[in-house]
Amino acid sequence: MKKTFQGIECGDLDDFFGQKMTAEKAIFAAAIYRDTPYKLVIGAGYSCCEYKKRINIFSFGKAKFALPFTVIAPPASIDRVGYFGELEALISDYSSQKGLFLILNDRQNQSGLVACAHTLSTAVFTNKFSNYEEYKTNLRSHYRRRLELAEKKGAMLQWKQVPSQEFDQELYQLYLQVLNHSDFPLETLGLDFFRACPAEIFALYDTRQKPVAFIMTTHFEEQTTFVFGGMDYDRRDEYDLYYNMMIQVLRTGFTNRSQKIDFGQTAENTKCRLGCALEPRYMLFFTRNPLLMFLSKKLIHLIEYHPGNETYHVFKE
Repeated sequence: MKKTFQGIECGDLDDFFGQKMTAEKAIFAAAIYRDTPYKLVIGAGYSCCEYKKRINIFSFGKAKFALPFTVIAPPASIDRVGYFGELEALISDYSSQKGLFLILNDRQNQSGLVACAHTLSTAVFTNKFSNYEEYKTNLRSHYRRRLELAEKKGAMLQWKQVPSQEFDQELYQLYLQVLNHSDFPLETLGLDFFRACPAEIFALYDTRQKPVAFIMTTHFEEQTTFVFGGMDYDRRDEYDLYYNMMIQVLRTGFTNRSQKIDFGQTAENTKCRLGCALEPRYMLFFTRNPLLMFLSKKLIHLIEYHPGNETYHVFKE
């Protein structure tokens, strides 16, 4: 007897997450303002978020060959998995459908039912300091000088907290600049996402009070997470904008007394020079086609992400 898909689409975030509001639930709610819709699915033993996307399977290389995938991931590019419950139940159910399926940001190197490969690692800062000045004091001189150089370039700029509802077109254009420079875009979030998401937004202004960068962070269970950012690429080097953005993420984490600061994915070397450690993340591919599954398990290592292996001795002790 042919197996049929048992998952049921869920249109209510309360049914999917429960009544309690969390940072993750709030991001899902705000992500209705994205360029393509996402769908919540509840099955036997699992629940997940899915959306359709053509993805270049050589994203971590130079070639281009895009295929249509059903992606199981959060509706915004955050460092989370897009499923809850039993992974095997999810894979078994989705394998009853035609198509190619991709699970992003899994925490474990899975095997058996899927082809597993590295994707972008996540940079996590474990906080042992009470404030930014104590942190700087404990840096080795080379890394401290690099921060001070960035601070000097940005000395004429000013950080201001921006209420979410006041996030405007000028700030949104800075987000779009980062998105347009990204090698791994999965979605485009609308301006109303930033207005709807209950996060802290800090914008960096020049002497004419024009924004040149911003960061967006959330805080939950003693962890600060860098969610999104934007910057003016024409002035990036003049003000060392990216380093100053990362410094502000650190300051925000210290202010919130966070035990961990999640800097997200990409720009690994810069974040490791700040004292972050890399945590591996995995992408899981599966399909019901047995020949394609066999080939993908043999060949997926050719298209996976290869994390850097450089070691940084950032702190004095």
